Amino acid sequence: MARVLGLGTLNKVDDDDSGTVFTTLLLMVDITPPPRRRHRVDDMALEDTLDTDSMGAEQKSDYEFTHFYDPGATNDTIVKTLFDAKTQVLWQILYADNGTETFEGVVAEIIPQPIKHNENLMRKVVVHRKTAITFA
Repeated sequence: MARVLGLGTLNKVDDDDSGTVFTTLLLMVDITPPPRRRHRVDDMALEDTLDTDSMGAEQKSDYEFTHFYDPGATNDTIVKTLFDAKTQVLWQILYADNGTETFEGVVAEIIPQPIKHNENLMRKVVVHRKTAITFA
């Protein structure tokens, strides 16, 4: 199994909602892809000798990233615009090995990070996933 470095991973958003043109959000510090979990459905019957669950629907999840930002930069206003509009758009995580995860989501939170002297401004963004993830 090959190891894939996080270095080179890109965070892209279809901010014009065209379905074809993606803008790369710059200066990522960290990215947490959305987890995939299923609801566990208790279906134990009286005659069963082992308690197991059936797998239900996939649970909702969030995608998070932290990045350096400049409040006036065009690339950095995209997230605020999407938050204000509550727009559901396509998001992509493009890994260094060219693997891609694509899903639709809505910017649910913009969390300023502590402001420190001699450090760049940073913020954490939480995107609520609204569709299944496709892998390419």
